[in-house]
Amino acid sequence: MDASATSSPPPLSFLDRHRKQLESLGFPTTLYSRLESKLVTETFDAGETFGVVEDESQRRAVVCSAANGLEPQCDVWLIDHLYSFQVETYRQDLQKRPELLTRLAVMMGLKETHEDGIFEEETPETSMEKNPIPPLASVPTPGLRAGKSPDSLELNEEMLCLRRPHRRERPTLYEQVCEQIWRYVSSYRLVDPGDPFKFKTVWFVKDEFGSAFQHAPPALVNFRISPFIYFPPTGSLKGAMGYSLAWPIANIAEGEECTHDYAFGCADVRDNAITQEEQIVRWMKRACRLAVWFELPLSVRAIFEAAHAERKQLFLSLAASVNAASKPVADPSTALGAHFSRSWRHSPLVLRVYSDNGQVLRHLSRADVQRAAEPAEADVLWVYHTAITPHYRRRHGLGLDVVVSQTGGDECLVFKHLLPLTATRAPGSQAWLPDTYNMETETAAFIHEYSRRGDEAHRSEERAEHPPHAQEHGPSTPLSPLFILKPWNLGRSMDSAVTDSLPQALQLAKTCPKVASEYVHDIATVNDRKFDVRYRLIVRAWEPLEIFRWVHWGVRVSNHPYSLAAENINDFQAHFTVMDYAGYTQTPVSETDFLEAFERDNGGVPWSEVDSKVEEIIKNLFETAAILILERTGKEEVAQSFSFYGVDVMVTKDLQPKILECTFGPDCAAALKLDTDFYNKAFGIIFRGEEYEDFRQL
Repeated sequence: MDASATSSPPPLSFLDRHRKQLESLGFPTTLYSRLESKLVTETFDAGETFGVVEDESQRRAVVCSAANGLEPQCDVWLIDHLYSFQVETYRQDLQKRPELLTRLAVMMGLKETHEDGIFEEETPETSMEKNPIPPLASVPTPGLRAGKSPDSLELNEEMLCLRRPHRRERPTLYEQVCEQIWRYVSSYRLVDPGDPFKFKTVWFVKDEFGSAFQHAPPALVNFRISPFIYFPPTGSLKGAMGYSLAWPIANIAEGEECTHDYAFGCADVRDNAITQEEQIVRWMKRACRLAVWFELPLSVRAIFEAAHAERKQLFLSLAASVNAASKPVADPSTALGAHFSRSWRHSPLVLRVYSDNGQVLRHLSRADVQRAAEPAEADVLWVYHTAITPHYRRRHGLGLDVVVSQTGGDECLVFKHLLPLTATRAPGSQAWLPDTYNMETETAAFIHEYSRRGDEAHRSEERAEHPPHAQEHGPSTPLSPLFILKPWNLGRSMDSAVTDSLPQALQLAKTCPKVASEYVHDIATVNDRKFDVRYRLIVRAWEPLEIFRWVHWGVRVSNHPYSLAAENINDFQAHFTVMDYAGYTQTPVSETDFLEAFERDNGGVPWSEVDSKVEEIIKNLFETAAILILERTGKEEVAQSFSFYGVDVMVTKDLQPKILECTFGPDCAAALKLDTDFYNKAFGIIFRGEEYEDFRQL
């Protein structure tokens, strides 16, 4: 045997492993060799060049102690990651690791409380481990940017006040750290090279040196700090280490404070080369980003309130527009509903089907179906993993006479940031549509709404402690400041989290385009556990709408009991119902067991009463979507399409259904376990006009 066939591949050079990463960071090429040397030798030498000052409130800042100061790009310093975690684990980690809790508390300047809620004078010190920084004199320093917010329209970043934590009565050290940690974190993403949809977001807290850098606006900042993954010579993720790199970008004198831009990536608004409208957009984004750390001036909050009011008016106008729109009317010449008598490309007796879906390939076994090896040979393209774009059609020589399992324009249903704009047009949507914000364009409105809900919840707590006279105040249920952050177009609960913390919500929104959706918290449960129900739908035609539902429910139940206690908010297995993709074992629940448990745990009301409400909601939603799809895509293309969807539904305690999301091409493994002829029946409904007891037209 050739020995070379079994030998390991040659090690990759430092630049082979890291060039693209360094270029994306804008890291100076002149420092490449210096960085490599420090990484190889694990050199943490910041203490030779920097010191730390501390003001009366124990906020720290980094100060240059080099006798000759620093020049731009003169060196790079490694910052260790004190603590790395996933969202769902940090609370448990802090409970189990008291030494970590104490170290973080010291770094944050937090104190334990006595039973009477008074802060203690001292917290035990801990070492700074890899980056020991000599403390300088503890003096009040203007560079720490203490001061009151200016009452002007300009966002004067040098005068912003640090955000005040939301203090619970007698907060423990654990509660304080859990709240404050989101003001200290950064993140990076690790992606499976073989599957870009398999990834995890890693959150980290920089060590005491890195966390002491204070904020400065772009015009005054003198340091860049960026996360960096150091790969082993093999280039694999196994053995990779996370650091942050700090390098100067301006001249820094001895004794001068070292700062970096907390909102780096949000461009400076003072750019005469862009329009006033673009400057406003930049200003809003930057102000929203800085809200993680700082209390925004009243003038800025007033602008956010105006953005919230403008958004509310937009949704009201969209809701009114549905009354002026007419529902699609059947047209025998173009409607897919007339497809049974149409002229097929090949014999109508046996339809040729091309598919890239393993479930379809394994289970579509009808005698009147022939598998096509290539798209160009097919009458029907039943595909989920390939987008049927105009380019795809040209490449395969496909005309509009081919029926496809995709409907152009249905992103108005399946993208989470577009679904609210569609659903709000549907009748009665205020009852079943959770309030949802696009965190790319509506963050200012979200911040106002969060603050409004938080203030209302706080007033409610005060009223509970000091109940008013019943004749003066009627009962009220405050809105909850709980939100769930979800990516625009990812399923499986990936990169999603529940939070009642504004800094955490704003940090989570940074990792990829997300929505912040009102968390449906006052929910019906089964066996004290959260559940949702997936409705599987077939849209046979959009004009007029021909929609069928599979009469069986896909019930998903959380593994852990449902709880809104602070320590349980990030318990994935309590607040999410899809487990297998997250590495947990899903607890299966049969349809019969669910129906019995639901009726038992919810006042004897049968699920059928809720089910009829859901059917009406789904029909209203899809009728509204059909109007938009036909307007944007065109009748001819839409007439040659059909689609499968999954609609996920939750139910409140008062048995009001809530639409969570709509998924294109849902996984049908559970349906196939109940009925191996699921796809055979679906084909018959779509192409042969057949009827089955377990599919019902809405």
